[in-house]
Amino acid sequence: MNRSSFVDTDIILKIGGFHGEELLKKILLSFGYDLYIHEYLLQEELIIGGKASEQLNEMIGSEEISIMYESDLDDRELQEYRSALGVLASEMEVDLQKKRDKNAGEVKSMAMAFAKDFEYFISDDRTARVVAKRSLQKLDGSYLETIRMKDVIMHIRKNNQTLEIDRKTARRLNNSLQYAFCMLFFCEKEGRFMPGVPRIIHLQRITACWMDKSPYQLQQRNY
Repeated sequence: MNRSSFVDTDIILKIGGFHGEELLKKILLSFGYDLYIHEYLLQEELIIGGKASEQLNEMIGSEEISIMYESDLDDRELQEYRSALGVLASEMEVDLQKKRDKNAGEVKSMAMAFAKDFEYFISDDRTARVVAKRSLQKLDGSYLETIRMKDVIMHIRKNNQTLEIDRKTARRLNNSLQYAFCMLFFCEKEGRFMPGVPRIIHLQRITACWMDKSPYQLQQRNY
């Protein structure tokens, strides 16, 4: 397996939406992987402008992260991709016939990572980690390793001097993520989300506006 990784939408939003220093490029490049993003994420999930999208577009423009298209796959890779898509969609209960469905981005990214023989997938989806280990094993026993947000925070703390990110910033980043998800659950419970809009889009809207609003103002918004 090669040291390449797909990056998931949730990681881009959580790191890129941090209020303060722009951290997306610094943190992602520090892992030393060749970074990719599935075309689906740009077309269907990362569709709202904001700090995270700006940092991502800058990385794409400077070729520090590459967009991977299904048309980039050769015949063998395409066959493996489609096979993995079917398995993952079934395991994670994703309807790929819908334009957008919960976890569709994770399914497509993981399937393409498997087809391209990538070693890593940077995503904070807990189910993705379990499914990858169970269903995406190669003949040699290796499997797609999922790097979650808690692993990113540990990486920052371990390499804080090299990254020039102090422990206070790492703690604030972790706290911001926890607050965003508290708001996500609160808004779901209160029915403040627009019907038919994927959960990841709601998270993106919350992360895009939390830096300009107080907790009370955020609670009064509809997403």
